[in-house]
This record gives sequence, C-alpha cells and structure tokens, in this order.
Amino acid sequence: MPVGRQCRFLWCAFAALLATLLPNVTATATPRLLDCSLNEIDTTAGQNFNVETENRSISVAADDEARTITVFQDGKAWPLSHVTITQIVMNGYTDDISVGVQISSGSIVLQSYALNFTKAEFGICRQSEKQAP
Repeated sequence: MPVGRQCRFLWCAFAALLATLLPNVTATATPRLLDCSLNEIDTTAGQNFNVETENRSISVAADDEARTITVFQDGKAWPLSHVTITQIVMNGYTDDISVGVQISSGSIVLQSYALNFTKAEFGICRQSEKQAP
C-alpha cells in the first residue's frame, strides 16, 4: 500500500475512534440528574418531625468531575459537602441532611437530623430525562 493511502487509512481510523470515544467523554463530563421517589421512613425518638409515611419526590444532581451533589425539592436546593462519588455509590452531607445513592440499583437513603432525632427516608432513583441545573 502506498504511503499516502496508509496515512489516509490511519487518519480515517483515528477519526472513527475519536468519534466513538468523544460522546462517552462528554457524557461523563456533564452532571447527571436523578429523579427519586422516597416512600419508606424510619425514625428515632425525639423532637417534632412529621413521621407519617409519605410518598414524595426529590431530584439529585451529581457532578462527578466537580465532586458535587445537590438535592432539590419543592424549588429549594441543598448543596451537599463532604461528597464522595465512586462507580458504586455517591454520598454527601451537610449539618442537617445526608444522602446516599447506590448507583447500580438506584436505591437512595435521605437522612434528616434535628436535636435528638433522625429521620431516614428510603426509595428509588432513576436517570432523569431533564438536564441537570
């Protein structure tokens, strides 16, 4: 094969490889948004928390590169600190809430803390069709 054809062939092969890999690189660079449904509650004795079982929805935005997690509910946002994101789990917390999501199953636990009281809500998350804020 002439040198010119070899170079064109290699260039085309490189371009095809790049076209295949580029969407995967950009997909991991964008934050993901999870829609979560919380439907089980566990509490410890203590102060005045509404402990009735309720089905409620929250959204969780996670940015792997920036290592940030934000919880959204009813138009409010809670950016979490102390964030860990691995291939298995992502979690983070503030002074009064913590969240943990098992990535493979979508299982979530959201814990709320108050003086002498902890409320843990459990549920399931799925990938949102919306873009992360």
